[in-house]
Amino acid sequence: MIVRCLGLVAIVLALGTVPPSHAADTPDAFITDLGNELIAAAERPGITQQEIESEIRDVLAARFNVVTMGAFALGSYWNDATREQRIAYLDAYQVYVTNLYAGQFVDLAGATFDIDEMRVQPDGDTLVQGRLAVPNARILPIVFRVRERDSAFRILDVLVRNISLLQLHREEFQAVLQQNGGDLNGLIQAIQQTN
Repeated sequence: MIVRCLGLVAIVLALGTVPPSHAADTPDAFITDLGNELIAAAERPGITQQEIESEIRDVLAARFNVVTMGAFALGSYWNDATREQRIAYLDAYQVYVTNLYAGQFVDLAGATFDIDEMRVQPDGDTLVQGRLAVPNARILPIVFRVRERDSAFRILDVLVRNISLLQLHREEFQAVLQQNGGDLNGLIQAIQQTN
């Protein structure tokens, strides 16, 4: 269900990441810089789809706040998980997220990404609203939830058409956990099987 619903979000997710070595001063610059970097990678001559996917997996793994995202997606089951389960789950979740979206970047050639607005939230996170325009497709409005920690920005969530990536993961994972009696190890295995 989640894979089917997130085809367009795949492109969007990777647009929300920036290597620490390319750290931006503001959340909107963080999003803009990465969007430009990924579009340029997709347009680079002589690069294969596998090379793009590998590069994007590395970008996603290093730049999303996987712990916060993964804990939210797991919901109350996070609090009951053992340390070993949390580690196994986060490892599986990171691979799941990066694999889910890495294959989508081949389609970014000729795309443009523009920032419309940036709003600081009461909790300190910043919502960066933009538009992704891919040739032969319609313009897609996107909102990134960005958090700064230790002088670096990280993506916490991406909303496309007001649909939260994290909320979709949470609903999917909760359904799996309810079906298997709350067995976190079963969810971890289910995530690993999709990787």
